Amino acid sequence: PVAVPATIQSLAIVSNAGIGNFTIVFDGNSWVAGSGSSGGSNFPNQTVALLTNTGKTASRLNYGVAGQTIVQMQSDAVSQIDPNHATH
Repeated sequence: PVAVPATIQSLAIVSNAGIGNFTIVFDGNSWVAGSGSSGGSNFPNQTVALLTNTGKTASRLNYGVAGQTIVQMQSDAVSQIDPNHATH
C-alpha cells in the first residue's frame, strides 16, 4: 500500500489488488466526509469515478468525520485503517 497525502487533514491509502484494481482508504475531516457536497460528489467518490473513467476498477472506504483532527486520525488508525492493509 502507498500512503498519499491528500490534504493537511486527510489521507488516502492506495492498495493495488492487481493490475488496475484499487482500494482506496480515505481518512480525514469534513472535506473527506463529504460535508457540503451534494449528490454524492465528495472527494472519495470523485476520486473513484476518475479512476473508473480511465478503465481501472476502484473501490473506497471512507472514514472521514467532520471536525476530526490529525490526532484523532492517528488514534483511530489501529482500528480503522490498519486492518485494511491485510484485507485489500
